[in-house]
Amino acid sequence: MAESGRSEEFLKLYIHGVLADGTTTSDYRLLPAWEFSSSQRVVAASTSTTSQPSPSDEGEPTGWEGPTLEVEKLASSTDVDAGESSQPQQPARDGITMVSADDCVYSLLPMVPIAVSDPGTALPDANSYFSISIHPVEGRCVLRHYQNRGSEKQWVSTSIYYLALNSLEDDLGEDPIELDSPEDALGKDPIELHGQISMEIHMPPLMMKFQKDYRSEKQIGKGSEGRVYKCTSRFSPHCFAIKEVESSELTMASTHCEPTDVSILALLDHVNIVDLYSAWIEKKKSFGSVTNVIYICMKECARSLSEYLNKRQELGLQNEHNMFAQLIDSLIFMHRHGIVHRDVKPGNILLEENFTVKLADFGIAKKKQPPYTIDFHGGWYGSLPYRAPERVNSYDRHDEKVDIFSIGMVYFELLMPGKRERKRKLNKLSETIRRKKQEYDQLDIEFDLDSALEGTDVLTDWKGDYNLLKKVISPNAWERLSAVEIKEHFSSHKEG
Repeated sequence: MAESGRSEEFLKLYIHGVLADGTTTSDYRLLPAWEFSSSQRVVAASTSTTSQPSPSDEGEPTGWEGPTLEVEKLASSTDVDAGESSQPQQPARDGITMVSADDCVYSLLPMVPIAVSDPGTALPDANSYFSISIHPVEGRCVLRHYQNRGSEKQWVSTSIYYLALNSLEDDLGEDPIELDSPEDALGKDPIELHGQISMEIHMPPLMMKFQKDYRSEKQIGKGSEGRVYKCTSRFSPHCFAIKEVESSELTMASTHCEPTDVSILALLDHVNIVDLYSAWIEKKKSFGSVTNVIYICMKECARSLSEYLNKRQELGLQNEHNMFAQLIDSLIFMHRHGIVHRDVKPGNILLEENFTVKLADFGIAKKKQPPYTIDFHGGWYGSLPYRAPERVNSYDRHDEKVDIFSIGMVYFELLMPGKRERKRKLNKLSETIRRKKQEYDQLDIEFDLDSALEGTDVLTDWKGDYNLLKKVISPNAWERLSAVEIKEHFSSHKEG
């Protein structure tokens, strides 16, 4: 994506560690998230100048040719004494050099370490700049673009990359040199850096435009926030799911900040959580007015769990148990990172063709601060019949146990055959729990699901584990199992 009059060029990103004597200790390719496969985290990536995923990884045609690329190098400088521990220190200084396809070298301001405690403060003497968060243990980078707006900074875009080792050969051209893993080369702690951007250089994906860089194939979703489109792009053979929403409809700490769901998805790297590729904000003219529109680019999935259930009369128990187990894994990972989704339901659960589950739509999610013991104020968030009973009053507080109730209702729905009966009984179960809870509270009687469901047909034909169900859809949050305990229950049940 070059300026007008030039051929289309795309950046290829590298990062390499440099010792005090100038020796390069490691060299990594920053793979765009859509180009990444899990095997590339541990094997050497190609050093060729093409930028396309392996056809064998994604099933793409082998004849696809990528565009000409620009090369960008981020040099991480570390002071490591040979006689001391091999654990590297935080990079003392980083610089960035961009080399275009025509070998023109641009020098940009050095990158410097930043404190993440004050993300709203503008960078002095810079109109446009980026930050990069390097997570060596995960082999993952988050690149963000900002512009100064007075004393504050305005979020512009976020892009996800993965670190892949580059194959280097020795002087004899024989065996590849063994390279350190990102964790060995850069340490275990995340590295936060930022640097100024020259606006004369078109630097995708920091300057993406929806109409220019993508082509909408069809609308695949619509919600209260906006629309989701299946899209192709000028720079990749892959299809993407892109969510378009006006910034006023999104949950944001302020109008200058990264949207909540983008911030949270940038933190979460898990096979059962939807893959965030990039997100950006741009102005859009409509009926004589200009609005800020945010685009969130994610991996496209075949269907939602809601669509899957609506088309199935009889369920295959092996598939349904497997999908539920994947959902539990996503909750375990989320909750360990202090994230509460607050709107788990089949419409927000995506399925790939191989039935890999992806939890999506973190628009009303919340992040706790360590030690992750603080809860949140209540409110009318979430969707019936999946919404936890405690989420009805603004003064009632809640925590991650709201996700457990929601996943329990999904569990019930997954294992109930018959499309019409499934929905009817799900709604009946939800209504009964809420009504009986109020009745029992007025009589000062402890809630009991057995008694509440007595005389109903809610459990008729249901194929699940009732002992587990009781422990996850209790109207009392403190009685519900944690996600880890649900997984342990499944393991012990399988062994038994």
